[in-house]
Amino acid sequence: MKVLSLAAAAGLLFLTVESPVHASLLGDSVGVQYFYPNLSSPTGAASAQQTVTAGGALFTNVNGVFNVSVTGTTITASAFSFNAGWAAGAFNGFVVTDFSNLMPTFTLDPSTTMAGLTNADLIVSGNTLEVDWAGLGFNTGTVVVLDVTSPVPEPGTLVLFGSALGGLGLLKRSRKLSIR
Repeated sequence: MKVLSLAAAAGLLFLTVESPVHASLLGDSVGVQYFYPNLSSPTGAASAQQTVTAGGALFTNVNGVFNVSVTGTTITASAFSFNAGWAAGAFNGFVVTDFSNLMPTFTLDPSTTMAGLTNADLIVSGNTLEVDWAGLGFNTGTVVVLDVTSPVPEPGTLVLFGSALGGLGLLKRSRKLSIR
């Protein structure tokens, strides 16, 4: 019975440890900015922050070329205003910043039509998502859709959970030894 109580307490502790990364942007305050030729060179002013509601948040005319729509689980770049290509550089793309939480991870949705864009071009760092499409082409029908992926537990959470399981194993072992 003591082991069961300890297991329940460890489980409760595991559930109450809040991972700062979550799998939705719903309710978060976000912003979008374009950078070229590197991440130290913003082009134009940053967009005004918007809260992601059930209807999403729409950032129009980013860099004078396209729109970015942010929902709880997707980020979509679309409505490109002309046909062209992005110049090569250390970075040429947009950055979405989550001012409320750490950014979850993303993968390219199969509906993405920008040739050459890969998951390696999506970089999550803290509360930002960088989309680097340097050297790639686009046209008025191009669509880039990014899907939130399930968050992976933080290493600290895994260590805490592993320690709890190890403690339970030791407790069970010591109980068996004391019965003999």
